[in-house]
Formats: sequence, structure tokens, C-alpha cells
Amino acid sequence: MKSKLVLSLILYIGMLPFLALAATEDVALDFVQKLKPGNNLPTMAFQIGKNTQTYRMLELQLGSAEASKLFNGEVMAALPRFQVEWNANLAKSYAEAFSSEELNSLIQEKEKSPSFKKLQMSQSSVGASMRKRSEKIPSLLVTEALEKAFTKAVKIKK
Repeated sequence: MKSKLVLSLILYIGMLPFLALAATEDVALDFVQKLKPGNNLPTMAFQIGKNTQTYRMLELQLGSAEASKLFNGEVMAALPRFQVEWNANLAKSYAEAFSSEELNSLIQEKEKSPSFKKLQMSQSSVGASMRKRSEKIPSLLVTEALEKAFTKAVKIKK
């Protein structure tokens, strides 16, 4: 009986870092959802997409204004599916750099938080972590949006 208790205690203690990280990731996701540092995904998609050959073909078919309107609409239509993964990855990146207490302080106090300077100083490391986790997401979003926009453009021109 005593050995089972010791074994259970050892297993529990061994899991503490994982439990703490999971709690920090939950707070980090709350941070991302409330303060919205991941809201740059559509802007990135617009910039990437407008530099593609497919987008230039849309412009030739529809004109600049109509191509932009159609592509932007398709990005925004597809965005919710991609934003969930983007936010989850961003939360993991913030959880690597901040404790739950620091993130809660930032949520509640924003730029008045004692952790605000750390937030500013850690943008490059959080960004690097995010790029590793999420580098394909903007391209996947752009691909889907361009495919749908191009399909609609072909129907418009018929």
C-alpha cells in the first residue's frame, strides 16, 4: 500500500511541469482571445495573396477593385477556420515566454502591467516561435481564398 502511494506521488510530481504548462497555455489562449495579438492573419493573407500570379490573373479578368473585393471576401469567409489554429499556436508561443501570472496581469492591466515591458522585449522570440509553429497557415488561407475567388471569377466572366 505504501509503495503504491509513493509511486502515485512520484507520478504526480513528475506531471507537475506538464500541468503547469497546460494551465499557462489556457491563460495564454485567454490572453490571445482578449487582447487579439493574432488579428494580423488577414492582413498577412491579403499581402501574400496580392503578390501571387493567381491574384494578378483575377485582376486581369475582373479589374483591380473587383478582384480585391472578391479575394478579400474569400479570405474573410475562410478566416475563422484558420484563426482558431493560429490563435492556439500563438498561445503556445506566449506560454513559452510568460507565466500564468504574467499573462493574467497583462490581460487585466494591459500596458500598466509590470509584465508589459517583458511583452515588448519578447516580441521577437514569440514571433520566432510562432513562425515555426504556423508558417504554413497564411499560405493555406491564401490558397483556399484564391481558389474560391478564381472559381467565382470564372463564373462571373461567363
